[in-house]
Amino acid sequence: MSLNASRRGMALIEAIVFMLIVGIAAGTMLSVFANANRNSSDILINKQALSIAEALLAEVRSMPFTSLPPVGGESRSGMPAFSNITAYNNFAMGPAFAAPAITALDGVSMAGLAAYSTSISVAPFVPAGNNWNGVPSADIVLVTISVTHPTLSSPVVLETLRTRYAPAVTPGNGSLP
Repeated sequence: MSLNASRRGMALIEAIVFMLIVGIAAGTMLSVFANANRNSSDILINKQALSIAEALLAEVRSMPFTSLPPVGGESRSGMPAFSNITAYNNFAMGPAFAAPAITALDGVSMAGLAAYSTSISVAPFVPAGNNWNGVPSADIVLVTISVTHPTLSSPVVLETLRTRYAPAVTPGNGSLP
């Protein structure tokens, strides 16, 4: 029995080469999908850190800026509550600071945020020439919010300037200095 050229099948070596090429292509595609999946969780953690920073920045910016230094004995979620933007200086929450987890204003821990840490700095801002658009440097503070997570390579940091738009009030008696 002789086989003619049109009825011959594929040689064993051709089948092995084909399987090798398909295997390499499949391995490459799986590695690409694995990296995309791994990086998608980093994006979620980064967005959550940004949301925390934005919420705290809105909270701090909503506070009055009428007295320096802050009245003592205040806390963020207790009584007496923070009454001034400068009371937030050096405030921190989270495991990186051996402090309680991130909480809402009522003191309740936020579910799912136990690994995040945040710190707030409220510092005097001294622009060139000691005024900024006509606002004296004594009436400007730089607010910096920093949020970290163990898997983030660098912290999420938001900064803003806050100006005093009302006269400075001496804590306690409400009189002007």
